[in-house]
Amino acid sequence: MKNEKTTTKPAFDPEVPPREGFIFYRTFYEALASMKNRARLHLYDVIMRYALYGEEPTDLNGEQMRTFILIRPQLDANERKRQAKYKKKAIKKNKRRRTQRIFHKNRRRRK
Repeated sequence: MKNEKTTTKPAFDPEVPPREGFIFYRTFYEALASMKNRARLHLYDVIMRYALYGEEPTDLNGEQMRTFILIRPQLDANERKRQAKYKKKAIKKNKRRRTQRIFHKNRRRRK
C-alpha cells in the first residue's frame, strides 16, 4: 500500500482564497494517539498539507492510510462548507454593490 495515491480530492476552487487554518477534531487526535511517534508525526504533516494545500498523500503505510481515509471525509466536508460560505458572502457583497450603484445613479438623476 506504500507509495499509493489516494483517489479522491476536495474541489479547491481557485476563486476562493486559500485556507488559513482548519478544524482539528479530538477524534483525529485520538485516532493518531496509539501510533508510534514517527508515524504519528508523518501523518500529522500529511493531514496539514492536505487540509491547507490540497496535497494528496503519496507515502503512507497501511495504518497511516487507514487512519487518513477515516479523517479525510471530515476535512473535505469542512472545505466544501468553507467554500460555499465564501461564495455566498461574495454574492451578497456583489448584490449590495449593484444596489448601491443603482441608488447613486438614481440620486444623481434627481439633482
